[in-house]
Amino acid sequence: MGGSTLSAMAEAVENASVVLICMSEKYKLSPNCRLEAEYTFQCRKDYIPLMLQKQYRPDGWLGAILGAKLYFDFSGKYPFEKPWNGLMKELKGMGKLGESMEKRADSTDALIASSSSTTTTYAAPSSSRLLKMNNDDVSEWLCSVKLDGCVPYFAQFNGKLLDQLKKMKEEAPEFYYQCLERSLKMNLVEILTFTEALQQL
Repeated sequence: MGGSTLSAMAEAVENASVVLICMSEKYKLSPNCRLEAEYTFQCRKDYIPLMLQKQYRPDGWLGAILGAKLYFDFSGKYPFEKPWNGLMKELKGMGKLGESMEKRADSTDALIASSSSTTTTYAAPSSSRLLKMNNDDVSEWLCSVKLDGCVPYFAQFNGKLLDQLKKMKEEAPEFYYQCLERSLKMNLVEILTFTEALQQL
């Protein structure tokens, strides 16, 4: 990790209200992720572990940081709304959601509930249709899942790039979440909403 990257990581942890630790085998094997997690622990920052890999049991340094701490399972083992609702409840209980974030969380809760009980107005494309999506299709899809504010950051995305993003989530989940937060400027609620919608494509 270069000096500028190290400084950026330290600044991000120091300024964070709460840190989400996204647990997977690749996360554990990443020196950068270990450094970031250990610095979070050293700074005594509040943190919430998220499980992103099915049937993964953290051990070593990651297992030590997890300890007996409550974590939320976003690996796909449970319906998305179960860990999502638990995470939102935990963040609200910790006082980590500002008023604007609470409104976003509430609107996302409504979206999840709606998608669970009704048919969405946007037909999720099959894998072949995903690859044929152009920039306008991606913008329309983002708006359909209530991510209008993210459209400018995805201006250069087409279906093929979304497909690569899906593969990145499976192959390098820690890098996937870092890209969404740092490169695409997405907040927690937007990241979780986007990830759930992307899984449906």
